[in-house]
Amino acid sequence: MPASPTSTALLRIEGLDLALESRHLFSDISASVDRGQVVVLDGPSGAGKTTFLRCLSGLESRASGRLYFGGDEVLPKGMPGFRQHVVYVAQTPARFSLSVQESLQAAFSFHHQAGDYDDAHALQLFADLLLPESLMERRLAEISGGEAARVALVRALLLKPELVLLDEPAASLDPEARSALAELLASWLKTNADRSIVVCSHEASWCQACLLYTYPSPRDCVSNIVLRLML
Repeated sequence: MPASPTSTALLRIEGLDLALESRHLFSDISASVDRGQVVVLDGPSGAGKTTFLRCLSGLESRASGRLYFGGDEVLPKGMPGFRQHVVYVAQTPARFSLSVQESLQAAFSFHHQAGDYDDAHALQLFADLLLPESLMERRLAEISGGEAARVALVRALLLKPELVLLDEPAASLDPEARSALAELLASWLKTNADRSIVVCSHEASWCQACLLYTYPSPRDCVSNIVLRLML
């Protein structure tokens, strides 16, 4: 996913440089994510895939470089607005001392988030991800890791972002839930050609299933959107 000055990328990072303690993790890396694209980050454990996702989301304060969204540079003062369009979903979501429904509603309490919480939309996403409606009333601290991961994705999609950054989204899910997740992400992409996903996952078979749900032709899958960043 090379970046270029003429790129119509949704998101672009230029000159990424990051050193952690004695290790230089990234050095002058430039990359882009185009609209409608699914990007799979591939690489061994410890290569920096999660950190790279955090850099793309503007959450890694130790990194240097320039971040562009829709062709415009994202400056510190514009970061709140940027995070309305780009959402990072961590592998292990934070467990707030709230009910599941309260945690979904809380996402709309930040001043930069446009729109209001939509309970009907949330319940539809729950159904799509095989989550029971009764889960809404339970405390985040009481639900399983797989349930928490899917609730975090619901929270992200309710914000109606253009780009979702997913860190090992299927890691704690059973096969049925993984399939439901792949179908939901495929549907989310198909309803708006400007949306994109960057996913980091060790589950190669799940990634392939997700991509093939989105692009039924294996030829399209290979030629158009299976991009791997070897870190």
